[in-house]
Amino acid sequence: MPEQNHPVPIVHAPAAGPVVARLVFGAGTCDEPVTVAGVAHLVEHLVVRAALPIAAPHNAVTQDRITVFEFMATSTEEALDHVRHIAGAVRIVLESSEETVARERRVIAREDPMRYDEMVPSVHTARFGPAGPGRSGAGAAPVAGVTPDEVRHWVEQHLVAGNAVVTLTGGTIPPATVDLALLPGPSAAPLPVWTGPMRNAALVESPLGGLAASLVVPAHVAPLLEAVLEHEVFDALRLEAALAYAIDSHSVALDGERTVVVVTADADEADVEAAATIVVETLRRLAANGPGTPTTARVDAARAVNAADDAIRADVRVSTEALTRLRGLPVPPSADGPVTQQELDDLRGAVLDGLGTLVLCVDQDADVDFAALAGRLDLTHVDALSGVPTPERVWFPPRPGAGRSVHRTALLPGLADAHLEIDGTRITVRVRGLPSRMIDLAGAAVVGRRGDSGVTVVDGAGNTLHLRADEWWRGRRMVDAVVRATPPHLLRDFSD
Repeated sequence: MPEQNHPVPIVHAPAAGPVVARLVFGAGTCDEPVTVAGVAHLVEHLVVRAALPIAAPHNAVTQDRITVFEFMATSTEEALDHVRHIAGAVRIVLESSEETVARERRVIAREDPMRYDEMVPSVHTARFGPAGPGRSGAGAAPVAGVTPDEVRHWVEQHLVAGNAVVTLTGGTIPPATVDLALLPGPSAAPLPVWTGPMRNAALVESPLGGLAASLVVPAHVAPLLEAVLEHEVFDALRLEAALAYAIDSHSVALDGERTVVVVTADADEADVEAAATIVVETLRRLAANGPGTPTTARVDAARAVNAADDAIRADVRVSTEALTRLRGLPVPPSADGPVTQQELDDLRGAVLDGLGTLVLCVDQDADVDFAALAGRLDLTHVDALSGVPTPERVWFPPRPGAGRSVHRTALLPGLADAHLEIDGTRITVRVRGLPSRMIDLAGAAVVGRRGDSGVTVVDGAGNTLHLRADEWWRGRRMVDAVVRATPPHLLRDFSD
């Protein structure tokens, strides 16, 4: 492919020390169709592989809304040379072979087995569904079947000159643009206002351990709330109750006006109920009284340290401008001084309003009466079962008829502990002792083939149904029937 250069803008901030250069593209995990979840991370790997060897300290990361390639150098020109080199590698990825893509898929499988093996609903998936925004943290099993053509399509759509910004901290003042060997193409454009489904005020059973709580708040409040939540939940769960060790918080922009702020904790199964209660009580206390004096003091101290560090200030400036240019996200309010009374008032109001948007994910393996817990917390209980309840039916007609088939886990119907019926695109599953559930495959998010050993159905809410051939009588015939009943555009190869 002939190499053509196209100008990419440079954002610069002076700073002491080495020059840090980043090539930033306005696309990340939240931009992936669910049927190719994981493709952004795979492409990031392929670009770095194509650029090797790289004679500089470097890193690459796929985030929610951006993909970043970073280098450290001793001068502006040296840093820009590394950026030019990585841009050339993007071109090389367009010609990736099946062997190259398969090799990098194996690397990803070692890097994070959960993300490679399963579609794991994160707290964002629990709120928006697997096809919604903010799927950060969700599993990415479809990456096991991503093809070179799909890699090429992602690069041609997202890793283009119009959707890129180069940031530089330190060094001499660079030119306004740098010519890079990237395809021409438009920017991602500002995030549209989200008008799709959004689950609120819910306690959701989750396959992930521990617990996670999230609120939707105005974007300008999110940075302070993220810091406050981490401190307040840390004090309540770790220092006072000793129910968790790792407490973390993060934010994902929903659109230009709203942000989802999340706090997670690694409570053991035996402590999930108590920990969930403490987290909700902490949120309600914040809505009523705001953060405690120790939390405010710690936020003030962190701000003062950051304000005194030229490198941090420069990094914040260029990173913020890149997100604003590429994704239309607003510039966060200045945080150079102590927390003001107005900020505290805004925080309390945002949490009070945000309580109606609370989604609390709890470990489904905990021995807890989740419905009762949800009732005590004034939340709607959402179980982790796939599909929707369906009335009991008469099963196993001798001749099911065109478009229908029946399957069971044992040779004789009376000995089977699970039965499955396929009627058109609808599959109905009945497990002995449980109500029947129906999933319409035409409305599934994705259906993953596990070779000939099974199939995984991910419904529109992100819940998964695993059908393993070795657990069913004539199981491979049943798996084939599910595959045939699935609309072709929803079929993917998952890891075996």
